[in-house]
Amino acid sequence: MAKNRKSSGSRVKFVSASANITSGTFVAQEGWWGIALDTVASGASGWLAVEGEWNIAVPASTVLGDILYAPSSAGVITESGAAITLSRTASNANVPVCKATSDRTSGGYANVILGAQIGAKAGTQV
Repeated sequence: MAKNRKSSGSRVKFVSASANITSGTFVAQEGWWGIALDTVASGASGWLAVEGEWNIAVPASTVLGDILYAPSSAGVITESGAAITLSRTASNANVPVCKATSDRTSGGYANVILGAQIGAKAGTQV
């Protein structure tokens, strides 16, 4: 194996949480979005899963194959401690972040695959 390998890249560490974060929620920290792997107090460090399939809260009417978006400003998602509310609406103020791999359950959750971190631009351009 190459000696310069650092990690699998499936998770990233953030240094200082912008607010209290609950494990298992979709959040944004330090330029990354993903699933919080642990509950983290404001100002503490933690880990985000930035790839993989997860079961998370999704918008009403989400069905298999829907692309889901996070609100953004100029293609950058604002850091959040609370879970980010995703949308099914593409716009120049939303960034595509994941794709549903199941229909939404009556409890409001669906399986999703996290999208590429490099795609940090709005879903549509004006």
